[in-house]
Amino acid sequence: MVRPVNLPRISIVIPVFNCAESIGACLESILSQSFTGYEVLLMGGLSTDATPQICAEYARRYPSIFYSHEKDQGIYDAMNKGIAKSKGQWLYFLGGDDVLFDNEVLEKFSKAAAKYPVKMLYANVLVNGDTVWAKDKQVYDGYFNTGKLLTKNICHQAILYHKDVFNACGNFNLKYVVCADYDINLKIAAKFPTKYLNFIAAVFKTGGASSTITDHAFMADLNRNLISYFYKQLYKPWFRKLEHHLVSEAKNGSYNATAKAYLFCVGYYFKLQRKLKLT
Repeated sequence: MVRPVNLPRISIVIPVFNCAESIGACLESILSQSFTGYEVLLMGGLSTDATPQICAEYARRYPSIFYSHEKDQGIYDAMNKGIAKSKGQWLYFLGGDDVLFDNEVLEKFSKAAAKYPVKMLYANVLVNGDTVWAKDKQVYDGYFNTGKLLTKNICHQAILYHKDVFNACGNFNLKYVVCADYDINLKIAAKFPTKYLNFIAAVFKTGGASSTITDHAFMADLNRNLISYFYKQLYKPWFRKLEHHLVSEAKNGSYNATAKAYLFCVGYYFKLQRKLKLT
């Protein structure tokens, strides 16, 4: 066992709802970790199967596991409640049907958290089952630069978040039913440096809401949010592909004075580039 001396404490938040067949394996993958400086927050909705009994028994047997059983507004509401109850410096969000890849995952994360001066660390996940954005047995999805993050999300099962990012960016937006984690990742990438770690953190089980539901509210807000979050980076080459959205969004969107000034400057910059035939 790795003693968590001088290593940061990790709060593992797991929304649990009707996952009686899988939550035991999920928890056993945590309990077998070489690093022990963690707490597990089981944020239970009103399950109708044996999930409450299983979770309550684990919480009774292990002091590091806390179980809450109450009505919530879905996965992200449960995750927000976990943030509020957490005592760790870092937060890790796992699904009730996911498992950690091996017994050194938390040790790797904790050592990296102590080493790198960043607020978000991310690794990979091994996909279990097919989904629209990944195939069964695929390792998803390596290093993300900002341009890549604009087109696809990092699985939250691959991410270790410092608690400071939620103080700076707010919690998961409940308006977005399956993409609130994508939204928060975009906010974080616009504000903080991040670090990619080349290992597999978890086995991600497909078939949940994020694999089958289109988040129409998120898609409707996406262009406006990208401009709002990244307006300081709009001069970057990877952002020029969004140029055709700027005019329509500026007409319909509401921005603070600083964002409006940047939009004006960026619009003028692109116009000058075209005039001088530099693009």
